[in-house]
Amino acid sequence: MEDKNKIDNAIAAAIVMALDSHFGNNIHDSESGVLTISYVNKHWNNLNR
Repeated sequence: MEDKNKIDNAIAAAIVMALDSHFGNNIHDSESGVLTISYVNKHWNNLNR
C-alpha cells in the first residue's frame, strides 16, 4: 500500500507543477523570440596565427 501512495503523490506533484507552469506562476522573463547569431573569431580557431 505504501508504494501506491508514493506513486500517487508523485503523480499529484507532477500535475500541480504542470498546472502552476501553465497558468503563468513562474518567474521566467518573457522573451522576444528573436535570435541574434553573429560570427566571433576566437583565438583557439584562428588558423592565421
